[in-house]
Amino acid sequence: MTRLGTLLFVIFACPAFGDIYRIDNQSNNRFWSFGIGLEDHSYGTKEMPIVGIAQVTSLGYGSLEDSYFWKVGGFIGNGPIRPVFAEKLILDSSSKGLNFLWGYSLFTPSMRGPFSSGPILGIRQIEFASETLGSREEISANSRRNYSLKTKYSALSFEAGLFYCKALASRPTGNRPDLLVTRVESWNLHLSAIIPLISKFDGALETSEGSALIDSKSPRQKKNVSSRLNGYSVLLNFDTWFGG
Repeated sequence: MTRLGTLLFVIFACPAFGDIYRIDNQSNNRFWSFGIGLEDHSYGTKEMPIVGIAQVTSLGYGSLEDSYFWKVGGFIGNGPIRPVFAEKLILDSSSKGLNFLWGYSLFTPSMRGPFSSGPILGIRQIEFASETLGSREEISANSRRNYSLKTKYSALSFEAGLFYCKALASRPTGNRPDLLVTRVESWNLHLSAIIPLISKFDGALETSEGSALIDSKSPRQKKNVSSRLNGYSVLLNFDTWFGG
């Protein structure tokens, strides 16, 4: 009886399982993204210019359509930078922010082809801070200059550049197992320039000179700067987009 019951179950019950799967004609274009990049900073003011390269890590959510994509997300950054007026002085920097990106497949007919490329535009809000404490620079064998420098800025910036994307064919929506599994939808590489539109920069510098032999120090000289942020940064970023 057990074998007969199993046979009847396979014949009559198994075909019914096909009804539990649903496949829609609508494509599933949404994705989550994880990215890493390098950002070359050249910013500050005329009195306090800062340069350096920082690492950027980002997370986002967006949609990959036939001829364009959009993505919103957040990012954090960190890395060593330095002031132009003291090349040996290293500052530890950290940043965080939000951004929106939109890209259009201008040079290829579809985002879902073997590859696509075109312009990328975006808006970015960033909070950036850097500082160094107790650093020194040797002036001569018998004297040195001590620095203490802190900078911070907040900026709403415009981003523009080019992207290169390699994406898989889109999948329909539904509850079939192969449609629910998470997969890599696309790889995206973009190079862009970031220019501040609305910004505020604050910097505080303290310097003193002393003898390297007796560790004496002259009175500290203080310099505070508060103004609009000048400069730009260049970002090279690589994203992996996941769908499912």
